[in-house]
Amino acid sequence: MVVSELSRKAIFHAAHPCDNTASDLNDQSGGYLERLKATNSKIFELEDAKRQKQHKSRLLGTFIRNLATAPLALTEFNEPLWMTAVDSVKVLTTGKLIFSFRNGIDVEV
Repeated sequence: MVVSELSRKAIFHAAHPCDNTASDLNDQSGGYLERLKATNSKIFELEDAKRQKQHKSRLLGTFIRNLATAPLALTEFNEPLWMTAVDSVKVLTTGKLIFSFRNGIDVEV
């Protein structure tokens, strides 16, 4: 919005006789183009952050649904719950296991 308004003003000043020189107008339009590029870059960053948050929201929604439908005490392996909760499992040479959960917590057993 700001860039389009500044561009409109520059066009108005270019169309009306005044003491603006061609180099002044080129400098102004170059500045507007730089602001436009910076604004477009910021928009891209914000849209990317939005996509990441939407993806995380979907993952959390799936996790919550799986928890809600799971019994309070697990008596057998629940694959959907496992897939939504556990990110990876590392087997150490000592025989111990490190469970990395999707919330960032690591547990060694």
